[in-house]
Amino acid sequence: MQGLLIERIKTYFRQVREKMSTFDAYFTRGGELYNEKKYKLAVEFFKIALRQSNAENYAYYNLALAYQQLELDDKALENYKIFLESYPTDQNSLYNVALIHYKREEFEEAVKYFVESFKYKQDEANVKALAETYMQIGDTEKASELAEYIFNSDCNKKYAMLVAKVFEAKEHLANDFTLTQKALDIYLRLLELQPGNFDAALAASVAYSKMGDWENAITYCNLAIELKPKSYDANSQMGLVLYCSDNMPECIAYYERAMKIKKDYKIHLNLAYAYEKAGKIDDAIQLFKETLTKFTNFPQKEEVRKHVRQLMEKEKVITLIDAFKDFKEEKNIDRPVMMQVLKDVFLTQIAKTYGSADNFDVIVNVDKGTCEIYQNFDVVEEVENPNSEITLEGIREDGGDADDYEVGDQYSKRLPLAAFGRRGILNIRQNLQGRIMDIEKANVFKKYSEKVGELFYGEIYQTWSKEVLILDEDGNELHIPKSEQIPGERFKKSDSVKAIIKSVEMKNNTTPYITLSRTSNEFLERLFEQEVPEIADGLITVKKVVRVPGERAKVAVESYDDRIDPIGACIGVKGSRIMGIVRELRNENIDVIQWSQNPKLMIQRALSP
Repeated sequence: MQGLLIERIKTYFRQVREKMSTFDAYFTRGGELYNEKKYKLAVEFFKIALRQSNAENYAYYNLALAYQQLELDDKALENYKIFLESYPTDQNSLYNVALIHYKREEFEEAVKYFVESFKYKQDEANVKALAETYMQIGDTEKASELAEYIFNSDCNKKYAMLVAKVFEAKEHLANDFTLTQKALDIYLRLLELQPGNFDAALAASVAYSKMGDWENAITYCNLAIELKPKSYDANSQMGLVLYCSDNMPECIAYYERAMKIKKDYKIHLNLAYAYEKAGKIDDAIQLFKETLTKFTNFPQKEEVRKHVRQLMEKEKVITLIDAFKDFKEEKNIDRPVMMQVLKDVFLTQIAKTYGSADNFDVIVNVDKGTCEIYQNFDVVEEVENPNSEITLEGIREDGGDADDYEVGDQYSKRLPLAAFGRRGILNIRQNLQGRIMDIEKANVFKKYSEKVGELFYGEIYQTWSKEVLILDEDGNELHIPKSEQIPGERFKKSDSVKAIIKSVEMKNNTTPYITLSRTSNEFLERLFEQEVPEIADGLITVKKVVRVPGERAKVAVESYDDRIDPIGACIGVKGSRIMGIVRELRNENIDVIQWSQNPKLMIQRALSP
């Protein structure tokens, strides 16, 4: 009997040892995975360890830590509180529970746990966390007392930031800027002691911003960014300061940099407002919409949604005004023509919208890119046509001073562009673009029609089997068809080319088709004018040119000055003048002969080799 009892006791202890061994193995492995930042796997091993032995409560602490790293705050709180049932004075658990409540903005609970934590450990982290939590619940007196006590009883450098933060919180609630100055003094004193203190530099920038000192705000924010270039807070603060000082290009750059570091609704909204202030309305609208889509709940959601609708209405008008400015700045159109085109386009749309444009005036300012439309009404006792008649009561409703008018007078009111609606504004823009394009086509046609027969210098833009495309400085297209190219020559993109303007045609009301030629007789004649100064000066005349392009050519010339040899002048010393032309024509053989009124002599000279 005694032997059986001993055997049972041995079996029991053996099972306990096996179980403890299994718990230790899983618990140890979980700790290793936690240190390797493999938090999900660590959670699984800690849970298995707890299933092996629920009595080992300290495993709940490790499990809570892993959950906290995974941001599963509910599960972390649950396990911390199980652990605290067995170890109610564990400072780390109390502090972590308080941090989770603080993060969830459950400040009353956070204060409770921070106070408990503070009882067992009075270090900087506990003091700062407790003071900031007091601020969140509005108890700035306790926060200030706590911070001042620590500030006066320990190293100034260590707790200076905390005291300054309390002053800032009190200033925010009391609207007393002398407290901001006190906070700023502490930040500056701390920077003297610790020039590399990032928090102090950033806080000093914020304090200067509150005081409207943008220059110093930028200086200290630059210092903070030098210390931590990838800090979200520093880059967003710099964006805010630059926004307030109206430096929009750099403001946008810093906000965009901050958004790459961290994406939250605040930086999205700040960047969107910066785009709006910089006049980038389309970008602003797009980013506002993106914010409303990505972040379903934030305090200003309804306000932002309303603002987007207002921006979209405003954008209708801005799009049209921008069109005027573009046409003014980029299109080479005479001022009177431009004004008349704008008036015609608006009057056409007014007639479509209101049935008649007789009682409307359109005033266009081409320089500013603005347009004002006035609708004129006859003041009557009873309205029959609301588009052209109005009563004295109607003038009052419109915001006018009816006492200044009598029946029979004329009343004018300004009509906003938004009155045409989005579709109407799009129609105006399209009609305006169409009219401008027609004028541009006519201008291009006129410009090159007057240049027919002149040399053109350009750069190859594109090559095809049937033609070569060249763009001039205004982006107009010029073509060298295969039939107008010298046989055997090959062009590549970006090659420089010289040709003569042969013809300009309008095909089916499209862009003018400008044809260049390198095979025409006039091309060779223009080359001689370019290379031989005596021809350009009129001392020598090219009387006749005959060519077989790429093979040979005959050029008859005559001199009006007996002292000038026309053939020698065209050839140049050692062929210097004629060789430039020959190279341009791909080694075409050129014979220069002297012109004669005698047909027989002329034929003889022309037929000579």
